[in-house]
Amino acid sequence: MGQGIYRGTTPSITLNLTGVDLSDASVWPTVIVTVENGRSAFDLDRDKLSIAKTDAGCAVTFSLTQAQTLLMRRLQKTLVQLRAKDADGNAIASPMASVDVEEVIKDGEI
Repeated sequence: MGQGIYRGTTPSITLNLTGVDLSDASVWPTVIVTVENGRSAFDLDRDKLSIAKTDAGCAVTFSLTQAQTLLMRRLQKTLVQLRAKDADGNAIASPMASVDVEEVIKDGEI
């Protein structure tokens, strides 16, 4: 997540996790990504995520809507964190990632 998110766009974001493969829903039934920017926060459940096994672990990809990115405030970092719970009830969390929010000339959905 090296570049910024532009307000009013539909970015696709990928979290690369090492040491854990969350792609098997029978082993990891609960996977949630939380996105927070200032006072706005929302969760994306497993059905909104694309999870693919990688050599090092897994890649979790999701997209944000125009409405979601328009809620984000410029000059505030957007934080992203994944949490998961396995079938036995063991919970894990990823480190938080952060990204800058960039402004657009004309506000609103297109």
